[in-house]
Amino acid sequence: MHAQLGFLGAFVVGMWKKYTYGAILVLHAGSTFSSFGKYMDPFNNLLFFASWPMLAACVAIFLLRDYDTYSVSN
Repeated sequence: MHAQLGFLGAFVVGMWKKYTYGAILVLHAGSTFSSFGKYMDPFNNLLFFASWPMLAACVAIFLLRDYDTYSVSN
């Protein structure tokens, strides 16, 4: 639990962007694609569709990590 909080804290403050942003992207993509069956019954599982814009945001933040100047480390 402490390692997870430390990892999340490093992501939030922008430390080790290549690794933390990349790991967040991989973890979120894994959870999004693993629940693919829920998207086949859309009206009973509407909350699962919120993961797609979040996945797009994770991709954007990873690709634009070099332009992120509001963080603790470079």
